[in-house]
Amino acid sequence: MRKFRESLKVTSLQARLDLINSESELDLFVKEIAEKDARFFNISVKPDVQKTKIDFKEILSYPPIDSNKVQGVLKSLKTNEGFKKLVHENSPDLSVSDCYEVLCEHYDPIVYFLPKLLKDDFEFWKDNLGKAAEKNGESYLINVIKDPIIANATKQLKINTRFGRNTNESSHIVKKIQGLIKDIGLSDDKVKILITSHGATFYTHTPSILKSINKVLQSMSLHTDKADTIYIDLSKRDKVVELRVFDDSKKGVHNELLNDRDFAHGKLSDVVQLTNGLCKYWIESTLEDETRKILNMHDGSEINKSELSDLKHGFAHRFIFQKIS
Repeated sequence: MRKFRESLKVTSLQARLDLINSESELDLFVKEIAEKDARFFNISVKPDVQKTKIDFKEILSYPPIDSNKVQGVLKSLKTNEGFKKLVHENSPDLSVSDCYEVLCEHYDPIVYFLPKLLKDDFEFWKDNLGKAAEKNGESYLINVIKDPIIANATKQLKINTRFGRNTNESSHIVKKIQGLIKDIGLSDDKVKILITSHGATFYTHTPSILKSINKVLQSMSLHTDKADTIYIDLSKRDKVVELRVFDDSKKGVHNELLNDRDFAHGKLSDVVQLTNGLCKYWIESTLEDETRKILNMHDGSEINKSELSDLKHGFAHRFIFQKIS
């Protein structure tokens, strides 16, 4: 962290921030930074410029979320030498000290590059390991699945980092989405889940993704014509898993709408933040001129048409996850 904070990139950004004296200058600064750091997308610029500058300096003093490091810590949940042995039934010779060694190798070096909600789940597990150390010492042989001090934290970490069919060890995506639809108050006629079986487990931070789907459904319920249906499907190909939430509208959106991310406020702005580092978040739609376009919501760039889906019309939210092998 010291090296990061003393780096030329950070010190120069903070020096530029020091020179800003107006709300309009701050708006331009934030818009520029947001193209490479999604933490600043649609971030609130308050009339108190000096107070806002202090808040922004605090954010800049920590690294941007790094999707490669996020994938690394998620992958460690699946590898025998990583977090896997800390969240599955283990041999009786695993000590509290052994657990700390795994944390030191696979978690501590990248903790500041993780999305907050994912980090919170790891920190909760780590805090409970600390309680076991305080009570029994670091040489204590611990069963992370059954020991009452840490069992709940282990179960939460497993469920919150994978979508799968076993509800005792993962989040069941169909059941969770069905719950979201019911909570929002949408009818079965309005939203149709096309996911019949999602097969193999895929790793992410499930509460963040479910919150994102919730906000997308709320947004689409407001902006989708009453006669149009909203669909949710899941597909696997090559090295990715793609979740889509889309409608069957035949109307094209304004040609200029997907020139940038300015249309995304409120709920969709939250989705950008929630998915940052966990997956690609693209919006795809047909324009008034009948062409189809994809926009990367994390940096505002246009995605090559070779990445177009098989959808011929409608507005689609596309969440693309790396499959962890």
